[in-house]
Amino acid sequence: MLTTQTTSRNCEFTLIKSRLLKFYDTQPAANQEMGSPITAITALIGEDLVLGLLRLYLEESGQALQHEPQYKCTSGQKHGPRLDAWLHTQKGDIFQTEVKNWCASAIGGVSVSDKRESVIKTKGSGRESYTWFEAAKHNRERYLNRKDVAAKVWKVLVPMKPPEQWACKTPAPLLAFWSPVAPTEATSEQDLKPFFSLETKAYEAIIEQSGLQLPTKQFPTVWIFSASNYLRALKTKDTISIHMPRVHSRLRQLLEVGFPIGI
Repeated sequence: MLTTQTTSRNCEFTLIKSRLLKFYDTQPAANQEMGSPITAITALIGEDLVLGLLRLYLEESGQALQHEPQYKCTSGQKHGPRLDAWLHTQKGDIFQTEVKNWCASAIGGVSVSDKRESVIKTKGSGRESYTWFEAAKHNRERYLNRKDVAAKVWKVLVPMKPPEQWACKTPAPLLAFWSPVAPTEATSEQDLKPFFSLETKAYEAIIEQSGLQLPTKQFPTVWIFSASNYLRALKTKDTISIHMPRVHSRLRQLLEVGFPIGI
């Protein structure tokens, strides 16, 4: 999945789209001896993978980042929710961003099938494989409207303190997911956009149940990015170069302690 060559100047990794989708969007057979590698690999690359794909999408849509992401995203208080990154586009928008790497192997996750049937039972596992569209609808409900994950997701609405140079700007909340997620109005696969907004009033009940201390006037909308939607919409190539500076740094540290990683 990961090539052994990157450039130290821009920390880009050339990854194989089809293998990424298979790795994260299907439930692998359990390896009884070694255990699943997904959690460990995601801890190493997950946030940078999603942020890197979001960066590519923004560039392609004319909203390239003005600066590198800033990874300290807090309310300015010693305690309370923290998010994963600040993003600042050349158009002047700033996003307080929460990354969720939840995938098919997570609790409540479903595999995404390439077939057109609505739902296919996975032989022997008792788990289900959905079409891209059905999985995206399932994930929207699973991620945004379930009490067991409400606080983890909707903390994106807690106002964060922008970096000093952007203090005069009004942030927008952004949830960046790996998995497919569907816009509310989507009726088919053709409607599965990589980047879209949802009205938060549709989720007022679950937000209230989250227990988060939010201002009286919440953000009226939240932006959603789906890395899987983005990759599935790319029809012309199976390799993609992704900027992942923290992955590069982590691999270098592994190299320094003796692991034979070519970077």
